[in-house]
Amino acid sequence: MLQAALAGPACAIRALISGKKRMRKDSIESRLGILRKIYLSFSILGFFGIIYLLSGFSHTYGLNALPKLSLFLIWNLIIYSGLKRKKVWVSPLIKFYAVMTVLTLVVVRNNHYQNRGSLIGNWLINFFMALFYFYQLYFFSKKAVEEYMHDKGITLY
Repeated sequence: MLQAALAGPACAIRALISGKKRMRKDSIESRLGILRKIYLSFSILGFFGIIYLLSGFSHTYGLNALPKLSLFLIWNLIIYSGLKRKKVWVSPLIKFYAVMTVLTLVVVRNNHYQNRGSLIGNWLINFFMALFYFYQLYFFSKKAVEEYMHDKGITLY
């Protein structure tokens, strides 16, 4: 009798560990809602960063960072609007953006650090950004999410 009572939770745990259990629609929608909020927050940060640069308060970067911030703002707004409308093209776009960002974080980082605190702080920020984008690669590669987003491969429209 005890064995029969434990069979249900044991099967559920086994399914979670093996990855055989499919994600439910409400779980996918809630995670997509969180991602939408994150991309909206990134867009707002990019917008305020552009205003900060144009106002002339930044003595460190000046207008040199304006193209990067503008591109950051545009990418995040496009991804946010695609997630909000559940467009077919948003899943490949997020995968592409995630790969490019992780490559940038890993390969192209050649900052000169003033002290150990800035080195550790920059490393932590890069680590959590890479973790966030790796999670997106994992999440949008799941079969249930691809079916939910109606992803049938790479689309250009």
